[in-house]
Amino acid sequence: MPAASGYSIWLVPERHSLAYSSLSVCIDTIAQKLGTPCFDPHITLLGEVDDTESNLLSRCELLAGMLKPYEANLGAIASNGTYYQIAFACVEATAEVMYAHRQARAVFGIAPSSYFPHLSLAYGNLPLSQISSIVEQDVDALGLPKRFPLTSFELWRTEGEVQEWRFVRAFSFATRS
Repeated sequence: MPAASGYSIWLVPERHSLAYSSLSVCIDTIAQKLGTPCFDPHITLLGEVDDTESNLLSRCELLAGMLKPYEANLGAIASNGTYYQIAFACVEATAEVMYAHRQARAVFGIAPSSYFPHLSLAYGNLPLSQISSIVEQDVDALGLPKRFPLTSFELWRTEGEVQEWRFVRAFSFATRS
């Protein structure tokens, strides 16, 4: 199990929403079935960001003021065979999704690179045969929402193994004008 480093910025469905609950149940059910770690539902906007927590909090405030609420659209269930993407739902790379990522890179001074928006359903080093029953299903079969609003992001310290990760703070997007 690879250990992560630094901090991550996660787009998270509203925590008291049906979308959040459905995603959590799916992730927990898969974790129990496969013996993989549980984690909060999220779409990673930026990962492995290294800086002081104080600087990151300031930059997160700036980023939150630049983003407006938008919807995430879930697509196919897939795997790329890596630990942190062993099973995931693709997230449609809409203009809003890609804008949020570009703005985050700019605010945190991270050079542009490719971005593959997705919502992880499981982490693990598993053979395809073990996850095929998951990736062969669609969003409906897994009980996942096809779309949900994103109105905030969260800063997480993602140092070490999954069970060691900790929530730092949530940041609400600017209100729609």
